[in-house]
This record gives sequence, C-alpha cells and structure tokens, in this order.
Amino acid sequence: MINKKLGRMEVSKGFIQIPAKSRKELIGNLLTPFKTFVNGEPARLDNYERLWSPSLKNSRFEKI
Repeated sequence: MINKKLGRMEVSKGFIQIPAKSRKELIGNLLTPFKTFVNGEPARLDNYERLWSPSLKNSRFEKI
C-alpha cells in the first residue's frame, strides 16, 4: 500500500499525480490510459499517469 498526502490542486481537481518511485509498483507494464478503482470507487489513469476519481475530491489524505 502506498500513502500520499494530497496537495491543494489534487484535492480540488480530484486527481493524484502518481509519484515516480511508486509508478512501477502501481502501474507495472500496463499501457495508459485505463480504468481502475480507488477505495472501491471507479477511477481512471490518464496518459500523464494521473489517477482521476470522484472519491478523491475534497479528501485530505488517501490511501491508494
């Protein structure tokens, strides 16, 4: 499990920029974009390796 404190822009937009050191663990060799889940809610990973999910909006701290 990876913990990340969300920044102000991430909270307002509802996305997480995946840290470079965690990308291989979270994404592996999958091609982007693709759909996934965050905390049981639908999410998507875009070509810039940002994880978008409505469940991330207005959150202070999320566990991915």
